[in-house]
Amino acid sequence: MAFQIFDRPLKFVHPAYSKHTIFTVRESSSTTVAQSGFKFVFEVRIFTTDENGDSVTDYHRFTVKPNSDGFASFDAAQIIQDYCTTDTEIFTGAVSGSHNNTHASVFPTERFSIHTVDRYSRQKSNLIKVVVAVYSQYELNGTVFMPFNVLGEDYAFFNGVQPLEQGSTDFDDLKYILNGNTKEFLTYTSPTIERKVRLGDYHTFAFFNGTFKQVGSILSFTSQVNHITITFLNSTGNTLGTNTLTNNSFNDGLGTSSTTIEDEDTIQASLLYAGVGPANIINRGGSIPLNTKTYTVQSFNSTGAASSAVYTFRLEEDDCKGFETIRLAYLNRLGGYDYYNFTKKSTRTVDTNRGLMKHNPVHFGNVYAGRQNFIGGTGVYRSRSVEIIEANTDYITENEAAALEELFTSPNVYIQDTTQSPDTFLPVVVTEKTYTKQTTANDALKQYVISIEKSNEKLTQRL
Repeated sequence: MAFQIFDRPLKFVHPAYSKHTIFTVRESSSTTVAQSGFKFVFEVRIFTTDENGDSVTDYHRFTVKPNSDGFASFDAAQIIQDYCTTDTEIFTGAVSGSHNNTHASVFPTERFSIHTVDRYSRQKSNLIKVVVAVYSQYELNGTVFMPFNVLGEDYAFFNGVQPLEQGSTDFDDLKYILNGNTKEFLTYTSPTIERKVRLGDYHTFAFFNGTFKQVGSILSFTSQVNHITITFLNSTGNTLGTNTLTNNSFNDGLGTSSTTIEDEDTIQASLLYAGVGPANIINRGGSIPLNTKTYTVQSFNSTGAASSAVYTFRLEEDDCKGFETIRLAYLNRLGGYDYYNFTKKSTRTVDTNRGLMKHNPVHFGNVYAGRQNFIGGTGVYRSRSVEIIEANTDYITENEAAALEELFTSPNVYIQDTTQSPDTFLPVVVTEKTYTKQTTANDALKQYVISIEKSNEKLTQRL
């Protein structure tokens, strides 16, 4: 018997939607392949985290018959994608759940949108650990043999996408392992693009945390986020103050030295969300200094060296003409969230679809029957009403316009709602069917209009 591994994922962290999900093996012994009922059985073990923060392991087996040369390939994409989902609410484990300066004492009876996290939030299944093995099953002299071969332990997969346009290019996972001043949080929107926010706006960054190993190698890399520092600047670039968010269990994160993909109990902290918007900062007891025009967000390791690039946020007010600002959060292609403010004219309409029926105008009492003018005729037995919002951007740069394409195609979009207590984000659906890329060469001024529909209907009575 001569078992060989021909192809398997070899990155430190792998997007669930990419070419890095295919396993190819071979049995080169023609004698073995010729055995009765010879086949490969691929076993996929998925490690995730449940509501209580405990590790959960699921097992799945798939049978693949080899070709005449003994080769067999298995694509684990579907099973991995079924498990990888970006978090929509703050982690509700035993040590986590920070919101509005309140910790785990409010859980699990109260649950909050992930966008409103004030410190860190761990994840449940955005990033999962996968172990793949294969059995070469056959029967010899009445005995079933299943030799066991591990195809790699401790694969890390996350709810990210590698665009098909990249072809055979490998996903650049090291770009997102935070261990240098050019490394990036989980967003394709470049650090060079200013994020525009108001004092009441929420914003999160997702990032890899702790140690990841390369399957088939002794190499490992650590995403070194000891703390995130927010530096507030005035209009001339002078520092007005700082706010530091340490990555530890008190702040609902977990130190990088304690987090590794090899330990099932710390997978929940291998990807973290950090609250970095003005409202997130204020809710954790911080403050925005007077005269702040911009602020920067950057992560640092335990020695004080920068472990990420610098991200700049610009504080803005609502449009002076009184236009309502529509702030949307949307799932980006790296499994985190990006945000955008539509600051120009917006309209809100309610689209109602009524189900009609005819009522009998005759009232039948216990003693007599009579026709009444206040009953009967056409009536509504069901009314489905949804709110539709059309919003406009300001004039924006070509880079901003390119980044907006993710919003138009995102399957998961939310609108910030600060009219409720506590603040929240409501799910919406983008109803625009086309996105037209605007460039400086073709469009001197670039402006976009987006139509969204609230996912939940307005509640009305029914007959």
